Amino acid sequence: MPRTKHAFSVEMRSREHVKRVSVSDKSRDPVIFEGELGELNELRIIEGVMLEVDCANGVLRIDMTKEEYERARKAGSNSGRGESTNEGREVSG
Repeated sequence: MPRTKHAFSVEMRSREHVKRVSVSDKSRDPVIFEGELGELNELRIIEGVMLEVDCANGVLRIDMTKEEYERARKAGSNSGRGESTNEGREVSG
């Protein structure tokens, strides 16, 4: 059964690439973290349990298995919501 919760982290190489951070005092308000990760260097699965998106300006990590990634990628391409932006890079396991 697929997980319903996925943790994440964003590591920016410099503060200059962070455009906006918005945190409200109200617990139900959205939290917004915006920035520019820059050019994609590599996508990889770390130890089979974490998708890492390594870019010029930072790294986005999401706890997601390769199977979950492939399932989401396939569902996205079948939904008509747009094309994959993997740019031909394969996710290694």
